[in-house]
Amino acid sequence: MKVHDFPSPLADVWHAADSAEIPADLERRSLHFSSTGVAWHDAPGVEGLSTPFLLDLYRDMALTRATDLETVKFIRKGLAFGKHLMCTGNEATAVGAASAVRASDWLTLAIRDLGAWVARGVSLDKLLAQPCGRVGGLTRGWDGSLHMGSRLARTIGLISHLGTLVPVAAGCAFAARYRGTDDVALAFSGDGATSTGDFHEGLNIASVLNLPLVIVIENNQWAFGTPNRLQYAVPTLALRALAYGRSVEGHVIDGTNVVTVYDTVRRAVERARAGHGISIIEAVSMRLDGHSIADPFESYVPAEQLAQGRERDPIATFRARLLAAGVVTEAELTATDARVTETVTEAALAAEASPAATDDNIEARVFLPSTMPYAPQIEPPAEGVRVSYHQAIQDALREEMDRDPNLFIIGEDVGVSNGAFKVTEGFSKRYDKLDWGASWNASEPIRQRRVVDAPIGEAGFCGLALGAVTNGLRAIVEFQYADFASDAFKMIVNYAATQAARGMGPLPLVFRMPCGWAPNTSIYHSVNPESWFASTPGLKIVAPATAYDARGLLKAAIHDENPVLFLEYKRLYRLRPETIPDALNVAMPEDDYVVPIGKGRVVQSGRDLSVITYGSQLWRALEAVQQVEREDGVSIELVDLRSVVPLDVDLMAHSVEKTNRALVTCEAPWTGCFGQTIVGEIVRTSFDDLDAPIRLVAGADTPVPFAPALEAAHLPTVEKLVNAIREILGH
Repeated sequence: MKVHDFPSPLADVWHAADSAEIPADLERRSLHFSSTGVAWHDAPGVEGLSTPFLLDLYRDMALTRATDLETVKFIRKGLAFGKHLMCTGNEATAVGAASAVRASDWLTLAIRDLGAWVARGVSLDKLLAQPCGRVGGLTRGWDGSLHMGSRLARTIGLISHLGTLVPVAAGCAFAARYRGTDDVALAFSGDGATSTGDFHEGLNIASVLNLPLVIVIENNQWAFGTPNRLQYAVPTLALRALAYGRSVEGHVIDGTNVVTVYDTVRRAVERARAGHGISIIEAVSMRLDGHSIADPFESYVPAEQLAQGRERDPIATFRARLLAAGVVTEAELTATDARVTETVTEAALAAEASPAATDDNIEARVFLPSTMPYAPQIEPPAEGVRVSYHQAIQDALREEMDRDPNLFIIGEDVGVSNGAFKVTEGFSKRYDKLDWGASWNASEPIRQRRVVDAPIGEAGFCGLALGAVTNGLRAIVEFQYADFASDAFKMIVNYAATQAARGMGPLPLVFRMPCGWAPNTSIYHSVNPESWFASTPGLKIVAPATAYDARGLLKAAIHDENPVLFLEYKRLYRLRPETIPDALNVAMPEDDYVVPIGKGRVVQSGRDLSVITYGSQLWRALEAVQQVEREDGVSIELVDLRSVVPLDVDLMAHSVEKTNRALVTCEAPWTGCFGQTIVGEIVRTSFDDLDAPIRLVAGADTPVPFAPALEAAHLPTVEKLVNAIREILGH
């Protein structure tokens, strides 16, 4: 076979990147990558900027350095604690980039971006009170050092999981475009964070949706203790821009030159604002201190490399550049230094005077209060409409989408193909006027706004939804199966669940998770995920088992101001109302209603035993209860909790007080299942009422098998429940 070689522009681009002397070349010029090729651009001078603005840049960098050092003093004095992350060497990148956006744009920060806070105008006393755990800090004592955010400043604070905020920034940009504004999102990232899947997923979904996003990679040569040569194989991280589409451009710049950073980011922001694409800006600098103040970095950073970095100290070099250009005088800079010292001293005194955080009612910080637009209804009506479980969920979605133009749905396959279980059937055409049969080969870009088919990447589209709701929208995320939520675990657990406590709520977001066993779904499509998430404060979890509860709880979840996991049981989807037992085929009101989150229901009253359950296990429990009552002549109370978090402890206690016996059952495997938590609550609240030991009937501690005989052995079947009920009643 004959192989033909063609000239490749990409080869030229790679050669230019590979042959660049970085950082030496960057002192004079910057490298630019685009789909049309590669180019060098001379570094901008200070002459094009006004003297007051240049002095502002110098002041903000000096304030950043001084605030950093004051934090270290606080730690040595015992006023601050934790492992503060020094920003020395990164001041030019953080200040220059943050100065290039406007107040209505959103920022997501990385771990050395104190300078962005300063440039954003956040008061220094709040920044200094933060590592002291004082009420005056942005998180009011709930998080430390630079782990803070501010909705008022449109700045999303970092979490420890790197790369995670790139999809969140994409979501902020999505919401801006959704509402028709020209705001952009600017995401900071370390060089090490670019190795994460979240970074890629965020960039990929942003490029697919053509969102107004700018990413600044702060390449300070080290990802904690790993040098960048061991972190990636490309000659420059900005070169990766070419992998994300023709409209994505890359820049490699001197991250220690605040004017270069400002000018490059300014042009990239203007480009994004005009809808021309994403820019990835790699700002090369050097971390001049350890990863944190506890890091003995001089033991592993080569002395020569550190010395070269210190020669390029961004504040000292900018000061010298200003004086050499003759745009400011030594006296002006000295006066600025004096004002910086005075400002930081005053801020330090204010931070010291800020009250300490108190420990009264800390649970009140976990969830924000929510106001429901419809009447709460705990009990179903005697008369009304009866529909399938699937129809109830679909109706609730459609009704709320019709009412709220700021509500959108995102997930895999939710639009063009109507969803894995067809819950969103017809939604794409209804809300986005998208007819794929007529559009599939059109040359124009496909625009999805309210029903968004996301690329495969659960962390990416969950992060986008989280950013969008932070920027004023409401969102519903649909997972194909609850099992796949594991790919978005840190988005849900480490980001979504923590934002109310950190002062960044509300976060009105519903995660729809088709879950639980159905015939032959086996290991990877059968998870009951509540125990994955229930131990993480900040997430509400609901588990409806009837059409009435599905509609009412989904509406409540959509209107809640906190993230809600909506567990929907796929084996119930297509059951026709006429085939459903009377006790579960309950009517729905024709008017709008919500089922209050955290309130269970007594399905049937009894006096001899309380059977307490939730989710699809309610169906097996009902069958078992009715069999024992019919055959043994006893009276059993059946309680459907409906919500996992918050849990209706009062309802359980009242039931056990009446019957003096309790059986708890759930479908998940026994060890670590949420049924264990229910048992613990009964022991805590009702131990003195019990006349017999509590029994827990749950799934076997195995993966969910495939063959029918193995399924029966794994599941908490009706037969197993009947035996357990009789055992308790015979005690």
